[in-house]
Amino acid sequence: MSPSTFLSLTLTLVTAFASPALCSIGDQSFVQRNCVHECHSANCSTAAEISAFERGQPLVEYWLMWSCLDECKYACMWRTVDEFRARGLLTPQFHGKWPFARVLGIQEPASAVFSLFNLVPHLFFLRKFRRAVSPTTKMYNVWTMYGVISMNTWVWSTVFHSRDFSFTEKMDYFCAFSIVTYSLLAFLLRLVGTDNSSKAVAATAGCAAIFAHHVYNMAFVRFDYGHNMAVNVAVGAVNSVCWLTWSARYRRAMPHVKFAVASVILVNLSILLEVLDFAPFLWTFDSHSLWHLSTAPIHVLWYHFAIADCKHLERMQTSDLADEASKKTA
Repeated sequence: MSPSTFLSLTLTLVTAFASPALCSIGDQSFVQRNCVHECHSANCSTAAEISAFERGQPLVEYWLMWSCLDECKYACMWRTVDEFRARGLLTPQFHGKWPFARVLGIQEPASAVFSLFNLVPHLFFLRKFRRAVSPTTKMYNVWTMYGVISMNTWVWSTVFHSRDFSFTEKMDYFCAFSIVTYSLLAFLLRLVGTDNSSKAVAATAGCAAIFAHHVYNMAFVRFDYGHNMAVNVAVGAVNSVCWLTWSARYRRAMPHVKFAVASVILVNLSILLEVLDFAPFLWTFDSHSLWHLSTAPIHVLWYHFAIADCKHLERMQTSDLADEASKKTA
């Protein structure tokens, strides 16, 4: 993402943290726990049973590492949902998530596909950026790296929504935070200039320290969802204020900042989808997946800003070089 989507990534995390991730009413219910126990005892308790399960398992589910116990939990999840609905109760969540119908073994198919939708603009517009902007332009390397980090973030978002493991969860969260912090770094480098080595190094070191400290605490001290949310929101909010304030200041001198402003505003509007946390219709499309869908086109606006801003910097560099040349010949 970009500064335009820093808050989008933050909201990805906020949604996950807003409810307990370790347990929910569905997985803690007697119906679910009893069903899983009976299913495991009947189908997964011996090596012969597990071997029989693996022989009959579709290849794609084997690749995605669906175990016999996982299959029991999935089947029992639907039995529990049916039981809740038969009693007139609301659809329950399981381990902090709504029940989703698997497609080709993919755990959350809509969110996974829509994460790919967010990846595609970066693949296309990063190439367009590199064709349109000279490599000697200030911020060229900054925005190139931004595109690479963004693509990595959306790849891991796709992986995580395809199959939720502890490792894929951590990679999704850490990569999301990487683009949040990098977007802030991009602003700082745009502010101080990439040719000012001491300030650029200080800005890079500061953002790297924030990222490394947070990841270390989450990975080796305690994986705290609430703390992770707070850190992402804080960094995202600072990033938001910085870009909007800077854009307001230079709106007349650099009309292209309107693309950055529009991007931030649209991202904030898309947050409404995250607030409307509802059970998935067709057991596929929930508010989170639709939020992923809504953010995909916003990347286009940010790349328009990045290209236009680099073109502006190119003109300034050319003008400066011309001034220097005229002074030498005078």
